[in-house]
Amino acid sequence: MFDFILSHFYWFWIGVLLLSLLIEAATFALTPVWAAVSALLMVFLSFTKVSINLQMILFLVLTICLIVFTRPFAIKKLKVGKTSTN
Repeated sequence: MFDFILSHFYWFWIGVLLLSLLIEAATFALTPVWAAVSALLMVFLSFTKVSINLQMILFLVLTICLIVFTRPFAIKKLKVGKTSTN
């Protein structure tokens, strides 16, 4: 059973991807979208011989890096949270 789960772990990452996109669609917070990008990369990485522990660590590190380095730029360009008034 455990071998089956390990050999089909890409389904876990697809689930994380879909869940992140659903949360992003509901909140428009620009945070879950970076987790979705990381999960998409992990789907491809899961087809290699990389261990699950390393996949989890890479997912967390990549998500945090994307949030820290790209979220401020995206918020500035998309003008999220700013409403122009008279």
